[in-house]
Amino acid sequence: GVISRLNHTQTFDTLCDKPNELKLGGVDLPSPVFALAVSPRGQSDLDRMADSLSRIIEEDPTLELERNTDTSETVLHGLGDIHVDLAIERIARKFDVNLDTALPNIAYRETVGGQTSVSYKHKKQSGGHGQYGHVVLDISPGETGKGITFGSKVVGGNVPKDYIPAVEKGIRNAANSGVVAGFPVVDVAVMLTDGSSHSVDSSGMAFEIAASMGFRQAVREARPTLLEPVMKLRILTPEDCAGDVMSDLSTRRAQIGGMESKGNGVTEIVAVAPASTMQRYAADLRSLTNARGDFTAMMDHYEPLPAQEANKVIASRQSNEEE
Repeated sequence: GVISRLNHTQTFDTLCDKPNELKLGGVDLPSPVFALAVSPRGQSDLDRMADSLSRIIEEDPTLELERNTDTSETVLHGLGDIHVDLAIERIARKFDVNLDTALPNIAYRETVGGQTSVSYKHKKQSGGHGQYGHVVLDISPGETGKGITFGSKVVGGNVPKDYIPAVEKGIRNAANSGVVAGFPVVDVAVMLTDGSSHSVDSSGMAFEIAASMGFRQAVREARPTLLEPVMKLRILTPEDCAGDVMSDLSTRRAQIGGMESKGNGVTEIVAVAPASTMQRYAADLRSLTNARGDFTAMMDHYEPLPAQEANKVIASRQSNEEE
């Protein structure tokens, strides 16, 4: 039978007789394997984009919506390129909201490969009270996954205790905005070792500026490098396609972790590969296996980006900033 006008009913709700309430078990949904960044085509689309995306996801729970704070993008995830494309078409047809799409930007990170010590003095005089802040910073590679760690070894009050929080704030703000390519700086240990102050012109703002500029200078001198996100892959492929799948993975800078026969002519391949090489893998795997392959991918870790690839990313970011 058919029941119409169910304004408050969503996918997977259970319909039953009210005196005999019954709720059926949930459904294990497959994980998304493809994503597109979406943006409104015009002002009228902007006003209705959030509502239309929320409604389409209520209808199809295999879609997922993400607001990526690293890249400031709204990202729609689905079970493949066709799935996401059809969702965009449905939004246009059903809600009259037109969305532009693009592959999401990769959330790289910046870090350092060496140690250095920098002395930075912020001094400005423009009539009346000036600005004066002087910091000496030691930076070195920090513990993986700890972000920016900050400490102070200042003795003798060269940097007054009241200004040390401003120093830390300046360092963290500079780290969040990036140094060499505009990506957040992570896994760096920073130690405030010395500095100086002025009885009249020093302030929290002056020390914050000095720390920010000093940190940026130090990162540039400490062998900066980019880190790229790496995905853990589990691929199921027909045995007769396994060789082609393995060859394709080698072109994506993947590292094969294992290969195992699962029976019934199916082979499982476990690997890790950079996220930047896997954005269109759903379509590529479909082509390699005549639509008989399947895979899952999840974020695993960050690792250094090869110098040649890093230079391309930095050049692209600088070009976009100039535009």
